[in-house]
Amino acid sequence: SYNPLQMYKEQHGVQLDITPQYLPHGVHAHHEEIKSFVQSIADDTPVFTPGEEALEITKIIDAIYKSSETGELVTL
Repeated sequence: SYNPLQMYKEQHGVQLDITPQYLPHGVHAHHEEIKSFVQSIADDTPVFTPGEEALEITKIIDAIYKSSETGELVTL
């Protein structure tokens, strides 16, 4: 079962819990992400979700689609 969803990744030999945290009712994730991005630009601070992390997530999603289409294991 995938409920609740749990996600982990290894970084520098350490396993990290990267399980998505759910926002309270009424909070729109995209609005908060855009607000955070604009604030990072205004404050000259790092963004909450770096582009490299977003790229990794995109690769995972693409692999899920490819695997479902081909029925084969997709190695990243």
